[in-house]
Amino acid sequence: MNGLQRVSIADALDSLNGSAPSPYPALGQIEDDMGQLGWYGADVGKGRVRIDTAHTQALVGFTRDDGEKTSNMTANVDNEFSAIYLTSLDGRPIADDTIVVTYYNAPNVERLRQHYEGLPAKLASEKIDPRIPWLYNFKLDFRFR
Repeated sequence: MNGLQRVSIADALDSLNGSAPSPYPALGQIEDDMGQLGWYGADVGKGRVRIDTAHTQALVGFTRDDGEKTSNMTANVDNEFSAIYLTSLDGRPIADDTIVVTYYNAPNVERLRQHYEGLPAKLASEKIDPRIPWLYNFKLDFRFR
């Protein structure tokens, strides 16, 4: 036997309408082994889904009452149901502390590139803290296209 429990359709229907105990555990919470995907509250009609990966984080469902959060995001919403997504568009992890500004068709692009591309590393090599206090301690880097 492969570890699956066999249940007759009649027994399953009886457990759904409450006339027999359910052979399945309650659906209070289901999570994958890595903690990257979770489904919560389905059994009480206030379900929500949490996605928590390095490149995509999301909270979908009834998030207002439970203070659900991901590694880098907390839901603080007034409406009962919401869908909040945070996705990296440049392939870098969300937790990265650098904002990349891309400047298209800049004049004197080579001169600007020489001074501004890789700015956090350049500042750090001169023992200057590259974090910007008024920008929540993010670093700024630039790309020119």
